Amino acid sequence: MSWEATSWALREAPAPTPTARLVLIALADRCGRDGRSAWPTIQVLAQEAHTSESTVWRSLKAMEQNGIISRGDQSLARHDEHGRYLPMQYRPTVWVLNMGVSLEHVAQKPGKQARAERAERATRLARETSVVKMQGLENVGISANLSPCNLQGLNDGLCTDAQSRLCTDAYQYKETNSITNTPTTFGSAPHDEGEMQQSEKVCAHLRDRRKAMHLSAPDPTPRDLRAVAKLLDLVPTGKNHVEYLTKLVDFALQRDFFARTVRTGANFAKRFEAIRDDRTLDARRETQHDIRSSTSSQSGPHVHDSTCEHVRKIVDSSNVLRSIAPDSVIRHSRDDQVAVWLNSGSTPVEVVGKLSDLLSGNEVAA
Repeated sequence: MSWEATSWALREAPAPTPTARLVLIALADRCGRDGRSAWPTIQVLAQEAHTSESTVWRSLKAMEQNGIISRGDQSLARHDEHGRYLPMQYRPTVWVLNMGVSLEHVAQKPGKQARAERAERATRLARETSVVKMQGLENVGISANLSPCNLQGLNDGLCTDAQSRLCTDAYQYKETNSITNTPTTFGSAPHDEGEMQQSEKVCAHLRDRRKAMHLSAPDPTPRDLRAVAKLLDLVPTGKNHVEYLTKLVDFALQRDFFARTVRTGANFAKRFEAIRDDRTLDARRETQHDIRSSTSSQSGPHVHDSTCEHVRKIVDSSNVLRSIAPDSVIRHSRDDQVAVWLNSGSTPVEVVGKLSDLLSGNEVAA
């Protein structure tokens, strides 16, 4: 259960119908903190949403088309709650909640949490826009008795007390310094020019790589540049910022899940921690594999395991397996079984045939 996902589903998610929102809340009640890994059955969703199974199907289809939810790692649903193996045709769908999707205006969200969010966003807006909007007052003849909020164009019904104080302080500070014609910088820019240039290089690299892979590649927006610029502080000391982030981009686009979800710089920033963790785990597996390979070469014949290069080569290079399971996560979910087949003396062609039957849902003898 994740209260973050439940709060998003209840307040921010652009659900197409009220019933679809009930289905989304039921999904959020079963997913992780990041919105991943929810696979309740259609019957359970129908009971909790108090509707029919056909309505649940239509709601899930509509939310998937709108990008509210997407399909996740289907191998997680291989077993039921009692640990029994489920054939492919009986497995529930594993869903991922795209918690970054929000089409509702913040002013329409009810509750104490929403009021706190409005105050925080209004304060941040006043801080970021004070430099640009206050400098524009030098060349216009505006009377000093006007409201600072009106001068900034923010008096649209969302102005909070905290924002009003910020606007007033900025206005008075501007009036004081305008006597000596001293440039005023009330509040600092979020990122300097050098950071934005580095961020632009990373976003351009992401766009170019996706174009080379024949994937959707939108041009970076100012929001993307700001999101990636915040990642520069997370780069380890001593490493080149652009090189480090572009390598993470290349690593992410080699994984089907990240290749589908990391389309923009903002998406990359949102999944930065997950991408970096996956890369660290891959490096650790490669190190363990090298140690086992060197040990086995000294002690006797090679023994295949799930991290063996022979196993991964067979699973990745077969066009038959790619046509059955395009998602690499699903194909590699049976790496342990492939290693067992190879160790028992099966040829690569026989292994591909057995694995294709297994991924298709047919029972295969070990």
